[in-house]
Amino acid sequence: MFFILYSISFLLSAAAVRAVPSQTTVVLPTIVAAKLLDRSLVSYSFEDRSMVPFSSTPMAFNIFSALAAKAGQPPVIRIGGGSADKTFYDPNASAAVTFVPPYANITLGPNYWTTFNNYFPAGTNFIFCLNLATSTVSTAVSLAQGAVTGLGTALKFFEIGNEVDHYPSQGQRPSGWNVVDYAHEWLNISSAIMTAVYKNSKSKTLPRFQAATFADTPNAITSNFDIPDLINQGGVKGSFVTSYAMHLYPM
Repeated sequence: MFFILYSISFLLSAAAVRAVPSQTTVVLPTIVAAKLLDRSLVSYSFEDRSMVPFSSTPMAFNIFSALAAKAGQPPVIRIGGGSADKTFYDPNASAAVTFVPPYANITLGPNYWTTFNNYFPAGTNFIFCLNLATSTVSTAVSLAQGAVTGLGTALKFFEIGNEVDHYPSQGQRPSGWNVVDYAHEWLNISSAIMTAVYKNSKSKTLPRFQAATFADTPNAITSNFDIPDLINQGGVKGSFVTSYAMHLYPM
């Protein structure tokens, strides 16, 4: 919505500095084959470490409740961001969350989920981003199991890694690490999660996967980190991969 409004403002400003006809007629079609926008199109992402202090005040609950009332559906809440790739799970931890400031070695305990899973308006769905940069397959599976137990059917999607196309430049993967390498790691972790979390379960309410989570815009792709290559070269697709994400920040 921000980009649409910004573009309109720019066009109107540009029009003001050049001669235009005194009258312009625009004909709009009476029937447009367009899809309805999802009512939770405008949603929000929070860092893992921030959820506990964030949900300690009623202010945010009131805001999200008002948004849900206006839109007819609560916003989706993504738990992730840069801190996701520093996050681990300890099923024996007594504290909800601990970390080394500013946000290193973040450890979530079972009480983490209870601090906010009933905080947001009824019907709120969650996306949870798993640690790929600094975890192993087993620690990622442990974190996924904790999220499923803590959020239940409100958890709709897992992501694996945050803005992975920046891993080489941040020293989290070697230079030349590309979308096929990422896909290999992604498939190993997702397969292990499906074995551990989904085993013997036919439930359709179990979370699916949202793949990619690339940071660069389509015109700035490096090391073939784009969604078509992720699908065609990396093989990240299938019934459990129901969406792909790109983080297109306002420029």
